[in-house]
Amino acid sequence: MERKLAAILAADVVGYSRLMAANEAETLSRLQSMLREVIEPKIHEFGGRVVKLMGDGLLADFSSTVNAVKCAAEFQQAISKGEQSRHQEQRICFRVGINLGDIIIDGDDIFGDGVNVAARLEALAQPNGVCLSGTAYDTVDGKVDFKFEDLGTREVKNIAKPVRTYRLVLDRFNKAPEATSSTSGPRTDKPSIAVLPFANMSGDAEQEYFADGLTEDVITELARFRSLAVIARSSSFTYKGLAINVADIGQQLGVNYLVEGSVRKAGNRVRVTAQLIEVGTNTHLWADRYDRSLEDIFAVQDELVTSIVGNLGLSLNDVVTTKAKGQPTESLSAYEYLLRARSAWWHGRIKESFEFALRSVEADPNFASAQAYLALQHAYQSFGGTQGLTKDEIAERAQFHAEAALELDDADPFVHASASMAFGFSPKPNKDRGFKHINVAVSLNPHDWELMFLRAWQLSFMGRQQEALDVLDRFHALNPLGGYMVSECLADTYYMMGEYKAALQTYKEQMDAPPQALPVFAACHAQLGDMEAAKACLALLERTRPEGFNIKSFAEAQIAVCAQPEDQEKWRTGFRLAGVDV
Repeated sequence: MERKLAAILAADVVGYSRLMAANEAETLSRLQSMLREVIEPKIHEFGGRVVKLMGDGLLADFSSTVNAVKCAAEFQQAISKGEQSRHQEQRICFRVGINLGDIIIDGDDIFGDGVNVAARLEALAQPNGVCLSGTAYDTVDGKVDFKFEDLGTREVKNIAKPVRTYRLVLDRFNKAPEATSSTSGPRTDKPSIAVLPFANMSGDAEQEYFADGLTEDVITELARFRSLAVIARSSSFTYKGLAINVADIGQQLGVNYLVEGSVRKAGNRVRVTAQLIEVGTNTHLWADRYDRSLEDIFAVQDELVTSIVGNLGLSLNDVVTTKAKGQPTESLSAYEYLLRARSAWWHGRIKESFEFALRSVEADPNFASAQAYLALQHAYQSFGGTQGLTKDEIAERAQFHAEAALELDDADPFVHASASMAFGFSPKPNKDRGFKHINVAVSLNPHDWELMFLRAWQLSFMGRQQEALDVLDRFHALNPLGGYMVSECLADTYYMMGEYKAALQTYKEQMDAPPQALPVFAACHAQLGDMEAAKACLALLERTRPEGFNIKSFAEAQIAVCAQPEDQEKWRTGFRLAGVDV
């Protein structure tokens, strides 16, 4: 066996199993084309060698770290650009890790810690991103026209020593939104704050859901304070994985303060770090670290929020609703399953979200938030069509879990909001109960953007579309960067108002439009007389739809949840014109 020093590049496809499950033949064909036409030629162009292909990834070595970095940057940019026209859930993208280290050569293969570190770095990279070890960074610093972000020292699986880690900043494809007049947040006398997504420092990309869930919980708890304007999750998470500039984010979101932090979860231990930054002066007002048992995660959340509020000079008694004493569940499994369900939902993985919500309830039937979320997930089955349930079963189970959640905790805004959606968007909707419970949720916490947004959606399908638009406009400052769910609500609302062109423009330049937007777009085009565009939307849906999604079921559900006959008829006409049998 021979040893040598080499730059090792490890690349892996993000979400390979999900892509294969959705369409195995197409995924394999596209992946092989990328490898053959983009990645392998780039590796050869920069003097590298493909060591081996591994189905969903590859391993290559280079004699020059500079060339390895340039190669990775160019093929990541090329692939990102080529996939931009596809729906987000259908895109193929890679994570890349690069390390400079000693390797063992055995025939055509390579082994050793140098290879292992590259593989671990790849797992830490963002989709379309590149992570470098400290040794690799030291050899390229000042020699390439790229910026790097220092991610600090990471403990990585099966590597004895922590690894200094850097992120290659590819601004063209991984940049924050530009500051414009339309993305200016709250300009009020209240202190305004945004909680940026906590970084996952666990060395395991699968733990991303936990860091995201903690961030969401902190946002929710801060929103309980009436004297504080809190930016919504949709806007805050726009900056996930990006190098942040405090002044730029402050301008884009219009906030006085930022919270950023990190989470490291290992076994039964969790370490949370957080800091509060004043935007105008870039001053760190407070920072702390919590090293606790995982069972203490709810106490950590409370202490973190208390510290933030205290350092802003606000009263801890200035809350809209008193939080129930004690932790919401004794089962950490139930809590983690709920976090996984929420994460899957935000990423458009509807079937996965349903399954994790079900596991959460099974782990602790007395966990009110889990019961409420499962109720919402059941109601959504008539739209997503992923569980094979009949309409009667969906309606019955949605109501059962909503009632169970309300019985367990009728003072939680989240419980009322989820129950509202379960009642209002069931295959057998009870619009009165849906509206009643969203109003209770808003009365319990009138400063939470997510609750306002759900109220707007209820208003829209009750036939009060202009009121829905007024709500979204009035609270736009708390969510200046929007998000696909807001666009979905706006598209539905404008459609029912007969503003078909406006409905089509709600997703303008948003590549994260979910599959359920396509039937709405098809109906819009059909109402405008553009049948070719309508058919193109349905053809694209056929190629990109999630497992189990049925357009006929979706169209029927969209019609059924309308309270007004005239709105039902608009949907029925549009779908029929587009070629959907409803």
